[in-house]
Amino acid sequence: MAPVRKHIPERSCMICGTRMPKRNLLRIVRTPAGRVEVDQSGRSAGRGAYVCALQGCRESMPKRIRRLEQVLKLALPEEEKKLLLQRIDTTLKDR
Repeated sequence: MAPVRKHIPERSCMICGTRMPKRNLLRIVRTPAGRVEVDQSGRSAGRGAYVCALQGCRESMPKRIRRLEQVLKLALPEEEKKLLLQRIDTTLKDR
């Protein structure tokens, strides 16, 4: 009898489109309250976008912030964009 393989959820990086296991990607979430946060657990409630830790994606994130706004369906003030980019970069470097 063949061993049963457990389902591993996959998601796509919003920058490069690479499909990876969900746990290998960083989730950025728009909470029901309208705040944007880096979701370390991957389980926070709200609309999410995923980014991989590849250096090319990390480097192009500042240029693709508009794409993040489209995915999360909101417009971020400039100051909030800068803070979010710093949090994303720091978190991805630590991975």
